[in-house]
Amino acid sequence: MEDQQSQYTVGKVTREQAFEWLAENSQSRPEPFNEGAFNAAGANEDRVYAFAYLKDTVVGYACLLNGQRYLIDMFVPAALRGNGIGRQLIDSLLVDLVVVRKHQEAIIKFLVATGFTLENDFVNTRVYRKYHGPKVHAY
Repeated sequence: MEDQQSQYTVGKVTREQAFEWLAENSQSRPEPFNEGAFNAAGANEDRVYAFAYLKDTVVGYACLLNGQRYLIDMFVPAALRGNGIGRQLIDSLLVDLVVVRKHQEAIIKFLVATGFTLENDFVNTRVYRKYHGPKVHAY
């Protein structure tokens, strides 16, 4: 039987496509507070938005810093979690750094399950890393 995770593909999308899909899934995301966010011609040039697809259906979303492998945001609808979509987003985008709050236990459990290890443990924040090899950017 084919591994369901291998059925997912990941592709880059625009900020507008990402935010429209998030709104359809009752999610809201604040705009980043930087010059790019207030410049219509260059809004979010420092961000890469990506969707995970199952055939032609969007099943997940992730956002990372452009030219970096730092995950800013990720969302998979609750009904679809546990199917490998988050892992596919992490692996396809070569994410290697995630910062979380200590109380975000579900996210921490997910990160550990996908191969991240604790790098720094601050008062309220933890930094997790996963090594994907030499610094090659997915997008």
